[in-house]
Amino acid sequence: MNKRAILPILISLLLLISGTSLAQNLKGFVYDKASGESVMFANIVIKEKNRGTTTDENGFYSFRDLEVGAYTIECSFVGYQTVSKKIDIKKGTNTLNIFLEEDNNVLSQVDVVEKTVDRKTETTVSTIKITPIEIKRMPSIGGQADLAQYLQVLPGVVFTGDQGGQLYIRGGTPVQNLVLLDGMTIYAPFHSIGFTSVFDTEIIKSADVFTAGFGAEYGGRLSSVMDIKTKDGNRKRLAGKLSMNTFGAQLTLQGPLGSTKNGLAGSSFVLSGKKSYIDQTSKNLYKYAVRDGEDNIPFAYTDIYGKLSLVMPSGTKASFYGFNFQDEVNYSTQTNFDWDAFGIGSNLIAVIPSSLVVLQLDVAYSSFDMNEVNRELVNGQYENGPPKTSHIDEFKFNFNVKKNISEEKTLRVGVNVALANTDFFFTRKNLAKFELTDNNTYAGGYLKYKYASGVWVVEPSVRLSYYTELSEALIEPRMALKYNISDAFRLKASGGLYSQNLLAANNGRQVVNLFNGFASSPVDVPKQFLGENVNSNLQKAWHGVVGAEFDLNENLTIDLEGFTKDFYQLVNINFDKIPASVIGQDFQAYQFKDFIYEKGNAIGADLSVKYSKPRYNFGLTYSISKVLFENEEIKYHPHFDRRHNLNLTGSYFVDKEKTFSIDGRFNYGSGFPFAQILGNNPNGINLDPPFTDYVKVNGEKISYYDAPDSGRLPSYLRFDLSATKKFQLTKRQKLEINLTVTNILNRNNIFYYDKVNNRRIDQLPIFPSLGVNWSF
Repeated sequence: MNKRAILPILISLLLLISGTSLAQNLKGFVYDKASGESVMFANIVIKEKNRGTTTDENGFYSFRDLEVGAYTIECSFVGYQTVSKKIDIKKGTNTLNIFLEEDNNVLSQVDVVEKTVDRKTETTVSTIKITPIEIKRMPSIGGQADLAQYLQVLPGVVFTGDQGGQLYIRGGTPVQNLVLLDGMTIYAPFHSIGFTSVFDTEIIKSADVFTAGFGAEYGGRLSSVMDIKTKDGNRKRLAGKLSMNTFGAQLTLQGPLGSTKNGLAGSSFVLSGKKSYIDQTSKNLYKYAVRDGEDNIPFAYTDIYGKLSLVMPSGTKASFYGFNFQDEVNYSTQTNFDWDAFGIGSNLIAVIPSSLVVLQLDVAYSSFDMNEVNRELVNGQYENGPPKTSHIDEFKFNFNVKKNISEEKTLRVGVNVALANTDFFFTRKNLAKFELTDNNTYAGGYLKYKYASGVWVVEPSVRLSYYTELSEALIEPRMALKYNISDAFRLKASGGLYSQNLLAANNGRQVVNLFNGFASSPVDVPKQFLGENVNSNLQKAWHGVVGAEFDLNENLTIDLEGFTKDFYQLVNINFDKIPASVIGQDFQAYQFKDFIYEKGNAIGADLSVKYSKPRYNFGLTYSISKVLFENEEIKYHPHFDRRHNLNLTGSYFVDKEKTFSIDGRFNYGSGFPFAQILGNNPNGINLDPPFTDYVKVNGEKISYYDAPDSGRLPSYLRFDLSATKKFQLTKRQKLEINLTVTNILNRNNIFYYDKVNNRRIDQLPIFPSLGVNWSF
């Protein structure tokens, strides 16, 4: 790696770690008194100085350059009682941890429109901070709230279907989305049946989605980031939730371990497991939704996650966690598909004594295996076609340092290393075998500075990325800023350069595509693209975002953003590669390569409106976008290019006690592009000697297609509605009964067209579910 380029980052790390101050400083953590969980984004104010700050994602806060003397520290957070603490500031660094108690007399978090993060002190460009409470307001199967359902209503997010659906974020493909769970890479965040993700909402502490223009702390992806962090577990008592419905079951447990101090244990655990059984219940309850020729709705999954946390009195915390996620689909007339994901990791968050520096160290290992065998109709019988397999494993090491220079200034520095291996195998149309095994070693470092005054919030950052197998280094500058015109009106912008080595091991032009394997470090690539020499095998993109925020009153907020993503160099597998043995024909050089180049551009605008009152809230998101790709042969709109996407969401408490709620979601999406069939040819009929008995043999239908975007599918329309009744059994025990109806209008939303059997295949029809949740 370029030592001169990484040297400034290493020097900055050393200075931050060793930095101490002779001035009087104050630091500490804010915790939930009932569970011991750290509280993010709580407000901390020094009354005598009229100085304020907020806790970070770890619940940490700090003040510096205080005079020796007595001060009153006030801490407040929505849903908690305000706490005032007296402290005598002495020379050096002082520590004050604060514990907050819930306040049942104030509005609950469900009534709050705005996130607890102060929109005036954060750039929040293309950033969506999701809380578990918001996820639970979305209609979900049997009352099992799931992140997958909530993500579908976010501005700029396109979802391709209920079965095998994938998320496409502002023109980016799934392989260009970085998904992290406690620092571990998740390669398949959503199950094949599109209602569910691998994440248990009950253990999610925070979920940050960056749809474009994200900062330099994230690297190795071109389009977006989803950063999910889990709870540490209840440090006071055993708690949990058991959910069962007609779709599947879920159990979550959390509690303390070891001795307690001030009512809280020094360690805790979280354990979560969920299992589907719709492949069994569909035989009776959802028989009407089963496709012709099938016995059931053949989706099955199992998700297990565990975490152990050790918390020191100083606030230093060590966590150990692991997961195993499994998915399986078995259509007897279509495909046999499965994947298995596994990961283990550890995390250390340490506060340096006599300093305001916070260190974070992540070490993780994850692996992912995917297999698919498509069914082919041969002489009237379905037989297994050639298999496709994909394997990836990755070891990650992240070291990050954060220093609060003042309440207005923050500096972050980090180093990231990832050692990965990808293995991909499939058989091309011409029966030629394709196997690619390669490494994807990545090293990066970043610097990020934040300055938040009363008017400006500025976050410049820079990342150095180095890809060992490609022998390529890239400096990636990035910037985010906000200008507070007034307390109610703000302008914002962000942008930057992004790179990626990982690529999708699938045909991106297929609408129905369960298989989403991975490849990396392409070598057999063309030397030219569109007549110009290419000297890099690295995938690259520029982002640009501008927007505005309006707080019309305390109940109504409006967010408007325009964006562009210029994917000016992409690499894809050449699924139509011509064997080198073919000679004497007029072929281009790129047609003989394992990989081909493409480029693309996404441009659009997103509108988000939120309105909230104590007993009801309403949300609207509308997106308009255009995505255009180009390769050596054609320009085309990819299959996820949805021009218009509208989501309306609402939640209403029928009674004042808020024990009975009704939640709804309406989604409209304009039609996706698809390739129209120009004609068919009965391959296998021989009209020359030896002749085929065409009276008895039909041959195999071979279709000839127009351009990938020659047609548009019908529009997508779905309305979901749910009703939930809560019963307080004891002080700590609660029972919920939920009835949800998905696609209540019974709309026939097209999934794909089965040309073999000459029939249209639709998404799931009206789909009711009944569920019971017991919390304790």
